[in-house]
Amino acid sequence: MARSVVVSTLGMLTFIMIIGNSMFVPVLPDMEIMWDITSTQAGLILSVFSLSAAITIPLTGFLTGQFSKKTIATYAIAIVVVGCLVSALSGSLFVNYAYPMLLMGRVVQGIGAGIVAPLPFMITAELLESDDRVKVLAAIEVFNGIAKLVSPFAGMFTIQYGGSFLFIFYMGVCILAIVLLLLGIRTIKPTPLRTWKSYFTALKHIVFHRIKDIFPLIFVGGGAMCLLFGFLTYYSYELEWIYGQTGMTKAFLFTLPLIGLIIGSILTGKLVGRHRKINLGNIFKGVTILLAICFFLLLLHETLWLLIIITTLIGGSSAAILVICNLLITENVLKEERDIIVSLYSMVRFIGVGLGPPLFTVLMYNEEAMFVSLFTVMVLLGIVCQFLLKCRLLPSHMPNK
Repeated sequence: MARSVVVSTLGMLTFIMIIGNSMFVPVLPDMEIMWDITSTQAGLILSVFSLSAAITIPLTGFLTGQFSKKTIATYAIAIVVVGCLVSALSGSLFVNYAYPMLLMGRVVQGIGAGIVAPLPFMITAELLESDDRVKVLAAIEVFNGIAKLVSPFAGMFTIQYGGSFLFIFYMGVCILAIVLLLLGIRTIKPTPLRTWKSYFTALKHIVFHRIKDIFPLIFVGGGAMCLLFGFLTYYSYELEWIYGQTGMTKAFLFTLPLIGLIIGSILTGKLVGRHRKINLGNIFKGVTILLAICFFLLLLHETLWLLIIITTLIGGSSAAILVICNLLITENVLKEERDIIVSLYSMVRFIGVGLGPPLFTVLMYNEEAMFVSLFTVMVLLGIVCQFLLKCRLLPSHMPNK
């Protein structure tokens, strides 16, 4: 099977996962008006999707012991399609309960997306050898960035025709992903059949015995997603409320930091791919320091272009952190532990996505306190990562991989 076909198909799985939230971030102010809701309620449109996905993700580790990953992905995306229908019809069929039905549809979408979330990492680890795996994992983060890049234009374009068209567009993307999945990925046999008891026994073993090795990386990945989506939410409101940017102009400006995310993913993937013995802890420490500097500079920013430049650097730095976490987690776990650990990793990433928008919609009303807090957190993380990742190298070989 050609690697390009696998990359494209896995990229689409990542695409539908990411666009399920990213498309709504730049149109949150418009959704406030359409549904007559507050900023916090608008943030919940993102959060219920991410948190329901986070709760569902551990189920994937169990399902992979019952069904093929291709079958799981196909049915999970179909669940997302059902959720899109519920949300799209919420304003016309459930006029008196439009907002609750919208949230219910988002929960259903999140359940489907949660099952899909770990599968790109699992399929990559299972289908590809170590050298190809590095490139494909970086490519997955590139698709992550492309989804975020396309999202503002898709959101701003479809919202002009009404809120329901957001979900119709999302549903179309999901149907395309199902077609690519059926054509582009061969059926992967399930891992040895698990009972619920054996699954939770394995989960308990990982939690208590791998906590020092794996969980710092898992929580850093979740923190990076929280920071990224939360800050993009702040950026969306800032563009519209402070600088008066709306429509396609806002969509274009919103894509600039996302281009930084794509570039950060590509550069990090190439750097690690060429230098297998590079110390990832040094890269991690460097981007953490860069993030701290960015938050300090945001205390002083007074122009739109300075805000854009700093936000772009934040996007690129966050991408570098995510690529490093992806590589270290997938390369440093045994085969029999991989599905469960990747499920936990995806769960924490989704929790980060869910917590970011409402957290930043509360913090953004006191910008000085917000940026001072973020600067402090980044400085402390930079110090901690010196100890967490000091000797982290990608292994050239690991038994049972």
